[in-house]
Amino acid sequence: MDALPWPDLPTTHGTAADVPAQLRRLARAPTSREASGALRELSALLIEPGVSPATAAAVPFLVALAADERVTCRRELLDLVLCALWAGAGTVPDPRRAVHAAVLGTRAVVDRLTADPLPAVAAAARHLGTAIDTHACALCPPTPRGR
Repeated sequence: MDALPWPDLPTTHGTAADVPAQLRRLARAPTSREASGALRELSALLIEPGVSPATAAAVPFLVALAADERVTCRRELLDLVLCALWAGAGTVPDPRRAVHAAVLGTRAVVDRLTADPLPAVAAAARHLGTAIDTHACALCPPTPRGR
């Protein structure tokens, strides 16, 4: 994560310089209540009012955190990734193709999460997996369906 030039990655609100700190805050939050502030910050930076190059860079880290059983807001992280897949463009040039590719690239981890012992995480992973499997848009090249 530290190897990425976060301050140079645009968001709809400026740069992504704060993204690593928010990801670390999520990783270390002992309760979901404490993680909610970091989730709100990440949503504002990466999704609202649309996606940006920073969103594409953050997606693998969001899914990796969702796969870590010590993280308290795993379902919410998967929901945030799903929102990234559905969100509109927030910057120019349009970053959605890169965001879609990043989300589609998490399919193997999402597959593992469908068997998570927490029902809410498993359900969110199944929902995200379905969205990945059925994703089709004018920006993305056709992909084989299914797992």
